[in-house]
Parts: sequence; structure tokens; C-alpha cells
Amino acid sequence: MKHLCSWKTGYKLWVNQTDYLEVTIDEETVKKKPLKLQEDKAQGPDNFHPAVLCNCADTLSKPLSMIFNKSMQEGILPEDWKSETVCPIFKKVTRVILATIA
Repeated sequence: MKHLCSWKTGYKLWVNQTDYLEVTIDEETVKKKPLKLQEDKAQGPDNFHPAVLCNCADTLSKPLSMIFNKSMQEGILPEDWKSETVCPIFKKVTRVILATIA
């Protein structure tokens, strides 16, 4: 297998002899992401407070990396992972303009 590194995401990518792309997400990568969260911010749409995720990063890194890797191997993403919450933030716009948009 040939190792490729994605500098943007930090994930390790492997290409095997049959030219299939195999994505492997290790525990260290999963552990680093919650530690970068700002603990004084509000919880997101998942209803987990950043402080909880930061404090539980060591405990959650192994099971989460196993779930991510299994999902990548099977090529199936849970429906919850495909949904997003998008909230536009309008700056310097009058209420009249906002009323016409909504």
C-alpha cells in the first residue's frame, strides 16, 4: 500500500494495489479535533457542549475512530451525518430588506 497524507484534514489515506482509496482515521486524529474546540462557546446542533467533548476526548477517540473507519469501509454514512443546519447571519442589513427575504 502507498501512503498519502491529506495536509488539510490530517487523515491518513492509503491506496492499495487495486487503486482503491482506503481512508483510515486514527485515534490521535479523532482526539485532536475536540481539543481544538473553544470551551466557552455554546453547544451546537448536536446538543453537546464543547467542554464535555474536550473533557471526554481521550475516552471517545477509540470508539469514534472505530465507527468512522467501519463507515468508510462499508461505504455507508448514517443519515444524521448527511444533514446540516445552516443559519444565515446578515450584517448591516435593514429590517425591511430582511422582511422581503423571509
